[in-house]
Amino acid sequence: MLGDWQTHSQFQELLLNELAARWPIDQQRIVHFASVLEAAWLTNLDPAKPVLAQCYSLTGRPSNQAPAVLRSLLLMTFMDETSIPAWHHRLCGEPILAVACGFRPDDVAPVSTHHYMRNLVWPLRESPVLKSSPTKPKTPAKKEEKMPTKHPDIVDKLLKEATKGRRLDHRPERFLQQLMASVVVKPSAKMGLLGNTQALSLAIDGAPLETGASPRGNKVCTCQLVPGEHCGCKRSFEDAAANWGWDNHHKQHFYGHTLYHVTAADSPFDLAIYVRLAQASRHDSVTGLVSLVEAVDLYPQWTFRKLLADSAHDNGSTYEYCYDHQIAPYIDENKRRQNQPLLPVPAGFSADGVPICPSGELMVSNGFCPGRKRHKYRCPHPDSCATRCSSSSYGRVVYTYPKGSLRQPPVPRNSDAWKRAYKRRTTVERSLKRSLVDRHLEACRVRRKHNWYWCAVLAAMAQHLDAWIASRRHEGFGLLDWLTSAVLPATA
Repeated sequence: MLGDWQTHSQFQELLLNELAARWPIDQQRIVHFASVLEAAWLTNLDPAKPVLAQCYSLTGRPSNQAPAVLRSLLLMTFMDETSIPAWHHRLCGEPILAVACGFRPDDVAPVSTHHYMRNLVWPLRESPVLKSSPTKPKTPAKKEEKMPTKHPDIVDKLLKEATKGRRLDHRPERFLQQLMASVVVKPSAKMGLLGNTQALSLAIDGAPLETGASPRGNKVCTCQLVPGEHCGCKRSFEDAAANWGWDNHHKQHFYGHTLYHVTAADSPFDLAIYVRLAQASRHDSVTGLVSLVEAVDLYPQWTFRKLLADSAHDNGSTYEYCYDHQIAPYIDENKRRQNQPLLPVPAGFSADGVPICPSGELMVSNGFCPGRKRHKYRCPHPDSCATRCSSSSYGRVVYTYPKGSLRQPPVPRNSDAWKRAYKRRTTVERSLKRSLVDRHLEACRVRRKHNWYWCAVLAAMAQHLDAWIASRRHEGFGLLDWLTSAVLPATA
């Protein structure tokens, strides 16, 4: 059961008292761990209490170190450590790090308690499964293309279920998503690090995440085999959720999962607001729609205006969901569908679906009407049109309705407005890179989906801590300056 909760004010008081006591002899060590201390000082875990309380039982021995253990896992990722035993060894040898987590130097939570925290929010027991060795899927016919969708109608079915109100709220991933939202995402929004929360732009994308488990499994049968011989018996696979997928960037197959991020595209720090882990074989169009629906539900008090995505998300269901929720979709065109017209092409329309004025010039986009789901175009020269296309001083207006093909974007793909908006899609690529490379997520080499999910969420949360520290230092304020100039010398 959840016992006494160390509030953020109590933690700050403990941290300040411990640093003041160690200041005369450990000044260099305190300065060395300045970033970690500032990250711990800023991280308020009080909003995490109602989320974690749902996972604890109402009986049993009370857990009085829950916030300290959670802060310890977060700071472990912040310091680019991927092993809990190695991190515990550092805490026992570095009293300043132990105090930064909320422990007393002589009462550091053991390794088992850290693992218990990971298993706590994931009640589904994961164990190795027996199955036949999976085979690699076929390579795309054209290596510059992505893998095709196995089930073309699955996205439409998911949209229908989402429209009916079906959600995956009872899946264990939801606890970690709520934890991330309450601890770091909403505080970042209050600091103004995500942009205008009443007109947010979202960027979505996925990246391969190889698992540490073997794709060949472990032999459990008693067949006597000679070198080079293989039996058809089932094998034990450590990571039951992992399978084969296609890495379009490196043009090769990988065995593991797909890490999926939804980021605030207007954020100068490329911050993720939603993290999901999907099967490696699952197409991004499927994961993208599910992630978009869950991200919108996770932040009901925010308003989303734009969606930036690559060509893997170019499908009618994603456009339909965006139009229903007044989100302007900026999605790159899928080259496989370039022969399918975006709109019916009568006389008077360009190949991109832009109406042509009787004078022969392309009409100017004047926005998208979300209520009627139509695009508005105006004459490029309403006051001096050569053909006088309209007797109104407002000029000729043409509406196009994307009902026949919802893949028509809110503005033409070759326009400057499109390019200005779509170039912010790279924020999600930088966010994924910071998790996979900078936070050494690829080096974790864990073998269970819940461990991978914990590592992925903690890596995304660590990005928010980096943004908080960078923002404060840009404003000329740092915790270390305040401590070394006023607080610690005065208490020495």
